[in-house]
Amino acid sequence: MHQAEDTTTVQLTRMLRSADAKLSHELLIASEKGKKHAAYLLLHQGIDKERCKGMSGYTPLHYGATRGHLEVIQLLLDFGWPIDTRNDALETPLHLAAFNGHTAVAECLLDRGATINACNEDNETPLFYAARKHHHRVVRLLIRRECDLGLQNRFGDTAQDEAANEKTLMEFAVGNEDAQRLYSLKRATHLTQPHWNDDNRSSSETLLAQKLRERVLMFLDLKSLCLASQVAYRWHRAADNPTLWRKLGVSRWELLLNATMGMGTHPESKAIELRPW
Repeated sequence: MHQAEDTTTVQLTRMLRSADAKLSHELLIASEKGKKHAAYLLLHQGIDKERCKGMSGYTPLHYGATRGHLEVIQLLLDFGWPIDTRNDALETPLHLAAFNGHTAVAECLLDRGATINACNEDNETPLFYAARKHHHRVVRLLIRRECDLGLQNRFGDTAQDEAANEKTLMEFAVGNEDAQRLYSLKRATHLTQPHWNDDNRSSSETLLAQKLRERVLMFLDLKSLCLASQVAYRWHRAADNPTLWRKLGVSRWELLLNATMGMGTHPESKAIELRPW
């Protein structure tokens, strides 16, 4: 009697595991192909987040980030999937979004709390991946979000060493300038405040941003100041499309805001016809 019950239990367990494995496989496929509706239905089946993995330890988030399926990524995060989940190479979804140049996905992951300096098995952050593949917009995004520019991989190289094209190198140049400004400000603040420590980092960054804004905005009249405020409000979108800026006839003050705030590459004065106010 007991032996028959044990056999039935084993069979039911196998059936449940088989069904769960099938659902997990379908979710992996839906995530890779960007089928949001299918993923939504599958996520309601209570799929085990720890066991839902494909080849090389890829999770649905890894597949979605690789293919750039933003809506699938958002859906998975809404259902509580761990944002810094690792594959067999210790890569996070942010690594794969950076490697494939999916700026919108990388931005979404960062906004949702992804670790910007997460390291893979070679001690490389997403910045290494973006620089290696010449995705200068992703490099710009990561630098804006204050990733570690000086971190070295296990070969002793930095992310900047991986950059080869001009646009990517220029983004690193801007980032290094901003890092130097921040270091100078922190050092000056340390001299005036003997008890300065790392807990005051956010305060130093706030002061730096304020000084940079003052450098630009001190030149503006009230009308121009209002326009600059509107530009800053939509900045993170507009900065990624300098061609659009030129077509709209952006003023020299807005271009100076671009360069000074470290939110993009320095404009080429010869390529842009500046107009007075």
